[in-house]
Amino acid sequence: MGWDEGMPPVTPILQPGVGAIPGDHYLRATPETVLWGRLPCKADAPVLRIRSGQSVTIDTVSHEGILEDHGKDPLGYFSGHGVAPDAVLEDAIAIAAQLSRDPATDGPHVVTGPVFVEGAELGDVLRITVEKLAPRVPYGVISNRHGKGALVGELPRGDWHVSVFTPVERRDGRLFGLLPIVDDGERVVSFPLAPFLGTMGVAVAGSERPHSVPPGPHGGNIDINLLVEGTALYLPVQVEGALAYVGDPHFAQGDGEVALTALEASLRATLRFDVIPRAQALAEFGELAGPLVRTPEYLVPTGLDPDLNEAMRRCVRAALTLLEARYGMAEHLAYAYLSAATDFNISQVVDIVCGVHARIRVSDFEGRTDAAGPAPHEIAAPAAGDGPGSSTAPAAGGGPGSSSAADPAPFDRTVWRTVGDPLWQGAWEGPLAGLTVAVKDLFAIAGYRIGAGNPAFLDEARPEKTTAPAVADLLRGGASLRGIARTDEFAYSIAGDNVHYGTPPNPAAPGALPGGSSSGPAAAVALGHAEVGLATDTAGSIRVPASYQGLWGLRTTHGLVPRQGLVPLAQSFDTVGWLARDGETLQRVADWCLSYDSSESTENVFGASDDDLAWRFLVPDEVLAAAEPQARAAFEALVARLQESDTAEVDTVSIGDLGDYLVPFRTVQGAEAWRNHGEWVEKHPGALGPAVAERFRAASVITSEEEDDARRDLAPFAARLQALTADAVLLMPTVPGPAPRRTAAGADIDAARTATLRMTTPAAVAGLPSLSVPLLRVPAAGGAPAPVGACLISRAGTDVALVRLARRLAEAVRE
Repeated sequence: MGWDEGMPPVTPILQPGVGAIPGDHYLRATPETVLWGRLPCKADAPVLRIRSGQSVTIDTVSHEGILEDHGKDPLGYFSGHGVAPDAVLEDAIAIAAQLSRDPATDGPHVVTGPVFVEGAELGDVLRITVEKLAPRVPYGVISNRHGKGALVGELPRGDWHVSVFTPVERRDGRLFGLLPIVDDGERVVSFPLAPFLGTMGVAVAGSERPHSVPPGPHGGNIDINLLVEGTALYLPVQVEGALAYVGDPHFAQGDGEVALTALEASLRATLRFDVIPRAQALAEFGELAGPLVRTPEYLVPTGLDPDLNEAMRRCVRAALTLLEARYGMAEHLAYAYLSAATDFNISQVVDIVCGVHARIRVSDFEGRTDAAGPAPHEIAAPAAGDGPGSSTAPAAGGGPGSSSAADPAPFDRTVWRTVGDPLWQGAWEGPLAGLTVAVKDLFAIAGYRIGAGNPAFLDEARPEKTTAPAVADLLRGGASLRGIARTDEFAYSIAGDNVHYGTPPNPAAPGALPGGSSSGPAAAVALGHAEVGLATDTAGSIRVPASYQGLWGLRTTHGLVPRQGLVPLAQSFDTVGWLARDGETLQRVADWCLSYDSSESTENVFGASDDDLAWRFLVPDEVLAAAEPQARAAFEALVARLQESDTAEVDTVSIGDLGDYLVPFRTVQGAEAWRNHGEWVEKHPGALGPAVAERFRAASVITSEEEDDARRDLAPFAARLQALTADAVLLMPTVPGPAPRRTAAGADIDAARTATLRMTTPAAVAGLPSLSVPLLRVPAAGGAPAPVGACLISRAGTDVALVRLARRLAEAVRE
């Protein structure tokens, strides 16, 4: 009986072309697309050409089963271990039959490639991001051969090699390798799989192909088991196009790989290839002498040498160079840090050249930049005259965040929790290329913690393992993350005054509140430190700061942008959206994130979001009546200009008493907020600021009956707004008036909050897209006029068209 007879397969057999192929390109392993025993050099012709930023799904083939001591017959070898013939990979059979190597002079490994990456030049760095690793078979082999391994001359005993066939089982959703205690015994030893590619590299200069075994500056057989899904390898480019290749697939490996091989088995790898220009790479990492790995938790410099002691020394030197270049850390302090806080691991001791790698925790450097992306230069506040609406773009190497300043000032910690230049580089090409993003501190970013505006919450948080889709879409479109921006605690406020970190500035109305809870990303955009703010809106947390700071702010249709990886406040109303200084930038973001077929954020169950909306506006009487007199006057003047300058149809409409929206809204919001965070709040007495603590206290006593009644009360109001927007767009002031002064009495700020929520909650109740556009200016305390937004609300799913209509409206009413 075979080892798997009568049992369901634990993983599908991924024969060539079979199964999921998620990459932009697909590269099979064929006798024409692989090398056996040698690695590519400059003289080798590429088997595939791609653009920087594209992904490739690559089939890799393990050498175990095709080597001479296995009979160079994978079908015969694996069949002898009970594997069904159709579970033996066809490409492995073809490679063994059609290719040959010289065991005396060539290595054992099969590598697929090389891949030519356009734009890669000598001195650049190639980043290979591991997006997906799928086992192609449910079995592998662990081997020890004479003259190899850590115990050369001791093991294997006798004059024969040892190859241990190792099947795989699935248990509790995970894959495990199985071994017996004695030959032919029951397989009672199990260990979890963590697939990775042992060989990832770039071609060397010249016309001589390197041996496949020893790793080097080109990468190659580095055998670093940290290179699992969600990690990246950085390699110094040595020839035009990089000529990248991968192979030596592993299911699992312990550091050291002492027996010669680990659990070797074929994988299907989806990898993204990005070119990092030399200047940026130097600022980001210093001069790379060899491979560098980045994981969500660690930066991993390496050291390689035939002598293990020298490999260790080289790794330490590489780590010192990295810390100085990336963080500006003095050498003697970096040396002390490495000794006190960094683990140095032996990658392998069996590949002629030994490998050592260091694991530097990126979270240790949050005080400077929270790090797993590019260069960490801190951002200074803009000079006098900078601010919203500035059209001056920083030149390359200059402007906010530039490292060219002789003595850069610390970044504003009321705006930023952590910041880089950028913090995380997006794709080098795409419709959002050149844009930087301030991300509200509620979204998951791989390798970074979520703080949710509270230091106690941040202290207990662990680095995220995956990146929220809303963030990933921006990166895939070419935008880069400038940093993680502040939020009000758990997003349970719209003032923007965080008691723990301070109140961000409002450059559009100095001395006034910035508006929350998306105060950090809004201030970052208004100050010119980022072009886009990625934020959330539950009851107005995008629209309020947009109005207060003269920005464009879009609350998207509820549920249109996925909220995975987002710390919730109240899921019935939480919505993702964006802030920008101008409509064109917001349009670019909306077009990409809501229209791009490959985006994770584009499933629109409401229909096409790009169809033009009717040029018909309805002004809600109740909202206009709730506005402050000067804001109401400015809005009425805007409507008059619209009617004079265009053929727009503008009517008034009743949407019902605004208090009838607000009271049940607060009940449902509070009930959900307590379910989400009540347990944490109870375990951390005194951790919240007074205002937010009081909101949670009130939320804690809401009964299920009160919540059910509130939901029933909201239903007809939602239906009313949905009906009104079926063939028209609601137009109104975003908030009652300009931002309150920071020095206003607490009671006055509370009153302003309640008045504001009365105007912002209707869109949230109905789940409709709502856009604040900076079209009004009104007199404000302190002198200069302050901005107030005009708000547009359209039917569900028409977000892209709403931004386009708002740009047309802004042009129509321009004075």
